[in-house]
Formats: sequence, structure tokens, C-alpha cells
Amino acid sequence: MGEKIEICEKCIDLHITENDCKSVLNYLTGLMVRQGYVDEIYAEKIYEREQKYPTGLQFENIAIALPHGDSDYVKESGIAVGKCNPKPVFRSMEDAETEISVDLVVLLAVKNPETHLTVLNNLMEMFSEQEKCEKILSADEKEICKIFGESLYLE
Repeated sequence: MGEKIEICEKCIDLHITENDCKSVLNYLTGLMVRQGYVDEIYAEKIYEREQKYPTGLQFENIAIALPHGDSDYVKESGIAVGKCNPKPVFRSMEDAETEISVDLVVLLAVKNPETHLTVLNNLMEMFSEQEKCEKILSADEKEICKIFGESLYLE
């Protein structure tokens, strides 16, 4: 029986108007704070980490940012998902000099550090599947919960 990472509809916003990295991170962290997943300082910690270790990823069919922070500020594991218009720019995880306009920001808050890599691997696998990416890009909040929920069971 594996641990399940929570993704709650109240932590998904597909109509975010903020479009710079810091504002988007603050906004998504705020959603998680209100639902009791993280401490308020998590936004600051995530932004600091993003400056040192960028999280933008370009997949074949989707560009995402996967920001995450220290588990010390996580009360309960969860994920927030945001889609912005216009698309925010994050620096690439693979090459910090490269900027990526991301379709989706997937903010991770994982309490158990040992679970963290499994969650990242599950997400990478999910975003590598063309069909899932197409579904995610056209999904509403309820469908996003379902798609992510199916992909985030941990062994």
C-alpha cells in the first residue's frame, strides 16, 4: 500500500493572470497555505530554491515548471497546479541560461523526503505521455485532479 500525494481542486487555478515566476509561485503557495498544506514561508523558500536550481522542463508536448521546496515547511504533502495567461517564463532545469515559457506550473510540497524522488519520477513519466499532456492542457480542475491522482500513487 503506497502513500498518496493529495491534489485538491482548491489548489488548482487554470486562469492565473500573474505571469512572472515569483508572483505565480506566491499565488500557488497561497492556495496551499489556505488548504493547510504548507507554512506561509514556503513561498519564499521555493523562490530562493528556484533561483539556484531552476525547474523549467520542456517535454515534447508540454512545457512545465516543477518548483518544490524544503519539507521542513510542509505540513501535509500536496500539489498545486496553475495555468497562466500569458505563460510565465522559468529557467530550464537542464540549462539555467535557457528560458522556457511554461504551459503549467506544478508546485510540489512533499513532507517525506524519501517520497520526493518517486513523485518527481511519476510526474516526469506522466508528462512524457503525449495523450496525457493533451488531456491536461484541455482539462478543467476536476479532470486535472483525476489525471494527477492516477499518476501519483507511490510504491
